Amino acid sequence: MFRGSLVLGTIRGIPIRIHFTWLIIFGLLSWSLASGYFPQRYPDLPITAYWIKAIIAALFLFGSVLVHELMHALMAQSLRVPIAGITLFALGGVSEMKQEPPSPSAEFKIAIVGPLASLVLAGVFWLLWRALEREGPDPSFAAIALYLVGLNTVVAVFNMLPAFPLDGGRVLRAIIWGITKNLQKATYLATRVGRIFAYILISLGAVSLFAGAGFQGIWMALIGFFLLQGAQASYAQVMLKEALAGIAVRDIMVKDVLTVPPGLSVRALIEGYFLAHGYGGFPVVDHGQVSGIVALADVKRVPPEEYDRVTVREVMTPLTERLTIAPEADVSVALQRMAEDALGRLVVMERGRMLGLVTKTGLSRFLQMKLELQL
Repeated sequence: MFRGSLVLGTIRGIPIRIHFTWLIIFGLLSWSLASGYFPQRYPDLPITAYWIKAIIAALFLFGSVLVHELMHALMAQSLRVPIAGITLFALGGVSEMKQEPPSPSAEFKIAIVGPLASLVLAGVFWLLWRALEREGPDPSFAAIALYLVGLNTVVAVFNMLPAFPLDGGRVLRAIIWGITKNLQKATYLATRVGRIFAYILISLGAVSLFAGAGFQGIWMALIGFFLLQGAQASYAQVMLKEALAGIAVRDIMVKDVLTVPPGLSVRALIEGYFLAHGYGGFPVVDHGQVSGIVALADVKRVPPEEYDRVTVREVMTPLTERLTIAPEADVSVALQRMAEDALGRLVVMERGRMLGLVTKTGLSRFLQMKLELQL
C-alpha cells in the first residue's frame, strides 16, 4: 500500500485510494488543458469555460484510469486472487494483488483485461465525440470526448509495451511462464525486458529535457524510473516467496517466549523488558491466556510523567485473529500479513494455546542467512 494515500471508498470490497501525488498531477493536467488544449481548439471562450472543461476532462481521465485498474482487480477476484486495493497516483494507477496469480492463464487474463477496457472506453468516447460534434448543445464539449479518445488509446497502447510490470510485461511473463513452467525464470526474463525499456525511457527523457521538451522529458524519465523500480521490486518479491516456499511457521518460530502481565506499569515494562532484553514487543498473558501484544510503539504514546500510573493493559493491542497465525501456515503468509498490517510480530496459536512467536526481525535474519548460504 502507498503511504500518503486516502481511502475514497470501496467497490465490491476493494478499497479505492488516492495518493497525494494525484492531486499534483490533477492540478498540472487541468492547468495544461485550460491554458493550451481548449484555447487552441476554441479560442473565443471565456477563461472560466476553459477551466471548467479542463477539470471535467481531468476527472474523466482519472475515472478512465480507475476503470482500467478496476477491471484488473475484478478479474483477479474472479480468479480467487485477493486484492489489497487500488491506488491512483501521479503516474496512473495500480491494483495491488496480495499474491501472484495461480497460473499463466490467470496472469494473462488479469493483465489483458485492463488495456481492453481502455480500448472500449476509447470507443465509447469516440461515439460520444461524434454525437456531440453533430448535435451537442455546446460543440466545445466534443473536445473533451475527443481528448479522452486519444488518452484512453494511449493508456491501452502504452500499457501493452512488453515492459514488466506494465500489463504487456505481465502478458509476456504469462507466455514465458506457460512455456517454461517456471514462475521465477519467467519473472526474471520479463523484468530484464522491463529494465531495458525503463533505461530507454529514462535516456529519452534526459535527451528530451536537454532538447527543450521540459515537462515532457521529466515525465518520460519518471515513468522510466517507475518501471525500473517496479521491475526490481517484482523480481525481489518472487525470489522472496520462492525462498520461503514450503517452510512452516513452527519451523522458525521462537518457542521460549518472554511474556508480560497486564497489570505491570509502563515504567516497569520499559526498564524490566524493553531495555533489559532489547525486544520490540511482548505477548501479554493474563491467567495463562494471551490477551494482547504490547509493542514499543504502544509505549511511545504514553507521556513520561504517566509511566508509573499507566499499565500494560491500557496500552496493549488486544489479541485478534490478525495478530495470530497457525503453526502449519507458510512463512510467506506470516511475512505478507506483517507487511500488510505493519506488524512486527505474530503470536503462533493452536487450539487457543500459544506455541511461540514469529517476528519480522527473525524472518529477515532467517531469509538473509538462507540466501547467503544458497539453501
